[in-house]
Amino acid sequence: MVKKFQDRLKELSTLEDGWTEYGSKVEKELLSFLAEVTPRIVVEAEVPIPEVFPTMEGGVQLEWVLGDWELEFLFLRDSEDAEVYGVSTVSEDSFEEDISRTDVERMIQILQKFRSFLLDNAPAL
Repeated sequence: MVKKFQDRLKELSTLEDGWTEYGSKVEKELLSFLAEVTPRIVVEAEVPIPEVFPTMEGGVQLEWVLGDWELEFLFLRDSEDAEVYGVSTVSEDSFEEDISRTDVERMIQILQKFRSFLLDNAPAL
């Protein structure tokens, strides 16, 4: 699973400006950062490897489905911030938070919270 994730990051590193009509290439520093920290986040939060997608603006989006929740971490190009969004697939509940993109501990905490909903079948946020 980690190899698949690493391969996907390598694939994103080959995107050039204009990979779609408007798509910007993903910054190499961001890909290196995600390659380094995502395995740690996954292990410590005890969640699956996320799906990985490039954004049109040259960022990277990590996505998890944890029970009834879809959670995404959006890492913006040329930004020290990340946006975290969660939405319940069975209710109108949602979650949103802006964090420093280097705040690995907060990322782990957020994923652990959503994982606890999955394991405990707890009510949504």
